Amino acid sequence: MTQKVVPITSESPYAETIRRWEAFWRLEDLGRPLWMLPTSPALTVGEAKLVPLRPLLQDKTVQLRASLAFLQWREALDIGDDFVPHLKPEQGVTVFASAFGCPVRFFDHTLPWAHPVIREGDAANRVYTLPIPAVTDGQLGTILEFTDYFVAETGGRYPIGLTDLQGP
Repeated sequence: MTQKVVPITSESPYAETIRRWEAFWRLEDLGRPLWMLPTSPALTVGEAKLVPLRPLLQDKTVQLRASLAFLQWREALDIGDDFVPHLKPEQGVTVFASAFGCPVRFFDHTLPWAHPVIREGDAANRVYTLPIPAVTDGQLGTILEFTDYFVAETGGRYPIGLTDLQGP
C-alpha cells in the first residue's frame, strides 16, 4: 500500500469506544454499562453460511474478503454498541492440538476436529514424549500467516483479535 492508512480505532465513533474500554479497565465510572453484540467476523460469516466453511477457514484471501464485508455490513447497521471493528484470523479450536501433531480434519458443515495422538489406554506420561512445537508448526503457522496477510492487505487499518486457542 502506498498511501498512509488511518487505523479505524482512531476514527469516530471507534476512538470514543476505545476510550470507554480504557476507562472501564481503569475501573472508572462510565455512567453507563459497556455493551456489545459480540461478533467475530469470520465465525459470524461462517455460522450464517454466507461463505462455505472450509474455504473460509483455510483460505486467507477468502477469510479476509468475507471479514471485511462483514465489518462493512455491521458498521452500516449502526447498532451503537461498544464493538471495536477488528480482524480475527480463524481456523477453529484445533490450533494448539495441530501444533502438537494431532491430525486435523476440516468439514463443510462444522468447525474442524483434531484427532488425538495420545489415545485411550496410553500412559498419562506419554504427553511428555510429544515434541515441543515451533510457533510455525501446524495451524499456529497458518494463523501467523493469516495475520501477516491481513495486516499487509489492509495496511494495518484494523486491530487483530486473538484467534480462538481453546483447543483440546
